[in-house]
Amino acid sequence: MTKLEELSLNHKTWQQMALTICKNTQTADIIVSDMYWKLKDYTKEINPYYIFVTIKSCFIDYLRQENQYTDLADKDYFNEETEIEYKEIPDCLTWGEKQILTLRYNRSLRDIESQFKISHMTISRIEKKAHLKIKEYGNIKRFR
Repeated sequence: MTKLEELSLNHKTWQQMALTICKNTQTADIIVSDMYWKLKDYTKEINPYYIFVTIKSCFIDYLRQENQYTDLADKDYFNEETEIEYKEIPDCLTWGEKQILTLRYNRSLRDIESQFKISHMTISRIEKKAHLKIKEYGNIKRFR
Protein backbone atom coordinates (compact mmCIF):
# COMPACT_ATOMS: atom_id res chain seq x y z
CA MET A 1 0.00 0.00 0.00
CA THR A 2 1.41 3.39 -0.97
CA LYS A 3 1.61 6.37 1.36
CA LEU A 4 -1.18 8.09 -0.56
CA GLU A 5 -3.47 5.09 -0.20
CA GLU A 6 -2.77 4.96 3.54
CA LEU A 7 -3.61 8.65 3.88
CA SER A 8 -6.82 8.31 1.90
CA LEU A 9 -8.17 5.74 4.36
CA ASN A 10 -8.88 8.62 6.77
CA HIS A 11 -10.09 11.08 4.13
CA LYS A 12 -13.21 12.11 6.11
CA THR A 13 -11.08 12.89 9.16
CA TRP A 14 -8.77 15.11 7.08
CA GLN A 15 -11.79 16.88 5.60
CA GLN A 16 -13.14 17.55 9.10
CA MET A 17 -9.75 18.96 10.16
CA ALA A 18 -9.69 21.27 7.14
CA LEU A 19 -13.30 22.29 7.72
CA THR A 20 -12.53 23.37 11.30
CA ILE A 21 -9.81 25.65 9.95
CA CYS A 22 -11.49 27.19 6.91
CA LYS A 23 -15.26 26.87 7.67
CA ASN A 24 -16.05 26.14 3.99
CA THR A 25 -16.52 22.68 2.46
CA GLN A 26 -15.24 23.62 -0.99
CA THR A 27 -12.13 25.21 0.43
CA ALA A 28 -11.67 22.20 2.75
CA ASP A 29 -11.68 19.88 -0.27
CA ILE A 30 -9.06 22.02 -1.99
CA ILE A 31 -6.89 22.09 1.13
CA VAL A 32 -7.09 18.31 1.63
CA SER A 33 -6.13 17.78 -2.01
CA ASP A 34 -3.12 20.07 -1.51
CA MET A 35 -2.22 18.11 1.64
CA TYR A 36 -2.22 14.85 -0.34
CA TRP A 37 -0.03 16.47 -2.97
CA LYS A 38 2.49 17.68 -0.38
CA LEU A 39 2.68 14.36 1.46
CA LYS A 40 2.65 11.96 -1.50
CA ASP A 41 6.44 11.56 -1.54
CA TYR A 42 6.99 11.93 2.21
CA THR A 43 8.97 8.92 3.43
CA LYS A 44 8.83 9.24 7.23
CA GLU A 45 6.02 8.14 9.52
CA ILE A 46 3.04 10.50 9.41
CA ASN A 47 0.90 11.10 12.49
CA PRO A 48 -2.41 13.03 12.67
CA TYR A 49 -0.75 16.08 14.24
CA TYR A 50 1.67 16.36 11.34
CA ILE A 51 -1.25 16.13 8.93
CA PHE A 52 -3.08 18.88 10.83
CA VAL A 53 -0.02 21.14 10.59
CA THR A 54 0.25 20.36 6.86
CA ILE A 55 -3.44 21.15 6.36
CA LYS A 56 -3.01 24.44 8.21
CA SER A 57 0.00 25.26 6.02
CA CYS A 58 -2.01 24.41 2.89
CA PHE A 59 -4.77 26.73 4.07
CA ILE A 60 -2.34 29.62 4.48
CA ASP A 61 -0.93 28.87 1.02
CA TYR A 62 -4.48 28.85 -0.36
CA LEU A 63 -5.17 32.26 1.19
CA ARG A 64 -1.95 33.65 -0.25
CA GLN A 65 -2.92 32.40 -3.70
CA GLU A 66 -6.32 34.04 -3.33
CA ASN A 67 -4.68 37.29 -2.09
CA GLN A 68 -6.68 37.06 1.13
CA TYR A 69 -3.84 36.50 3.56
CA THR A 70 -3.42 40.16 4.44
CA ASP A 71 -7.15 40.46 5.12
CA LEU A 72 -7.28 37.72 7.74
CA ALA A 73 -8.26 40.14 10.49
CA ASP A 74 -11.48 40.96 8.62
CA LYS A 75 -12.42 37.30 8.18
CA ASP A 76 -13.80 34.81 10.69
CA TYR A 77 -10.67 32.67 10.63
CA PHE A 78 -9.67 33.92 14.06
CA ASN A 79 -11.93 34.23 17.05
CA GLU A 80 -12.83 37.55 18.66
CA GLU A 81 -10.67 36.87 21.71
CA THR A 82 -7.54 36.78 19.52
CA GLU A 83 -8.42 40.10 17.89
CA ILE A 84 -9.07 41.77 21.25
CA GLU A 85 -5.86 40.31 22.63
CA TYR A 86 -3.78 41.97 19.91
CA LYS A 87 -5.65 45.27 19.88
CA GLU A 88 -5.34 45.77 23.62
CA ILE A 89 -1.87 44.56 24.49
CA PRO A 90 -1.40 44.84 28.27
CA ASP A 91 1.36 46.81 29.96
CA CYS A 92 2.96 43.69 31.46
CA LEU A 93 4.84 43.04 28.19
CA THR A 94 8.19 44.46 27.17
CA TRP A 95 8.52 46.68 24.11
CA GLY A 96 9.98 43.79 22.08
CA GLU A 97 7.16 41.42 23.02
CA LYS A 98 4.58 44.02 22.01
CA GLN A 99 6.31 44.48 18.65
CA ILE A 100 6.41 40.72 17.99
CA LEU A 101 2.72 40.31 18.83
CA THR A 102 1.83 43.25 16.62
CA LEU A 103 3.86 41.83 13.72
CA ARG A 104 2.47 38.32 14.20
CA TYR A 105 -1.10 39.57 13.99
CA ASN A 106 -0.96 39.65 10.20
CA ARG A 107 2.38 38.11 9.18
CA SER A 108 3.89 34.65 9.17
CA LEU A 109 7.01 33.71 11.09
CA ARG A 110 8.92 33.32 7.84
CA ASP A 111 7.92 36.80 6.62
CA ILE A 112 9.15 38.40 9.84
CA GLU A 113 12.32 36.30 9.74
CA SER A 114 13.21 37.41 6.23
CA GLN A 115 12.34 41.06 6.76
CA PHE A 116 13.93 41.62 10.18
CA LYS A 117 16.62 38.90 10.11
CA ILE A 118 15.37 37.33 13.35
CA SER A 119 15.22 33.55 13.64
CA HIS A 120 11.67 32.21 13.46
CA MET A 121 12.43 30.08 16.54
CA THR A 122 13.31 33.24 18.48
CA ILE A 123 10.12 34.94 17.32
CA SER A 124 8.08 31.89 18.32
CA ARG A 125 9.73 31.75 21.76
CA ILE A 126 9.08 35.45 22.41
CA GLU A 127 5.48 35.10 21.25
CA LYS A 128 4.83 32.13 23.55
CA LYS A 129 6.39 33.96 26.49
CA ALA A 130 4.22 37.00 25.78
CA HIS A 131 1.05 34.89 25.62
CA LEU A 132 1.91 33.33 28.99
CA LYS A 133 2.40 36.80 30.46
CA ILE A 134 -0.96 37.92 29.04
CA LYS A 135 -2.71 34.92 30.62
CA GLU A 136 -1.02 35.55 33.95
CA TYR A 137 -1.80 39.27 33.74
CA GLY A 138 -5.47 38.48 33.08
CA ASN A 139 -5.64 36.19 36.12
CA ILE A 140 -3.94 38.75 38.37
CA LYS A 141 -6.18 41.55 37.08
CA ARG A 142 -9.34 39.55 37.85
CA PHE A 143 -8.41 38.91 41.49
CA ARG A 144 -7.49 42.48 42.36
